[in-house]
Parts: sequence; structure tokens; C-alpha cells
Amino acid sequence: MTDKPLLTIEEVAEHLGVPRQRLYSWRHEGKGPPVIQLEGRLLRYRQADLDAWLDSQRENGGLGSSQPAPTST
Repeated sequence: MTDKPLLTIEEVAEHLGVPRQRLYSWRHEGKGPPVIQLEGRLLRYRQADLDAWLDSQRENGGLGSSQPAPTST
């Protein structure tokens, strides 16, 4: 992705291949990567938080999944 310390919602949506609205929905539902709300309605994501969230999705079988992720042997 990028070495920027804070990412915009557009950058995160593009990286994840999801619409921006999906990120807003996940935030409202308490799902998705951790987000920082700056002044007003400005949202930013830390690269390290996004990476950790992606790792957790792989380990837990994906967003909303009750099944563990398959492991390769």
C-alpha cells in the first residue's frame, strides 16, 4: 500500500476493494478496521491498524465469519 502514517477512507476502500460506504457501515456496526475520527467528520486509518485488522480477518475466517480460516499445510 503506502508508507503514509494515516490513510484516507478512499485509500482504504481502494486497497480493500470495497465501496467507501462499506467502511462507513462497518464502522457503524462496530466491525472493520479501527478508525480515527479527527476534527469534525474527518476519518483516518493507521496503516499498522489496517494491517493488524487484515491479519485478524485471515486468522478468524473473515469479517462476520463464525468459521476459522482454512489453513494450508
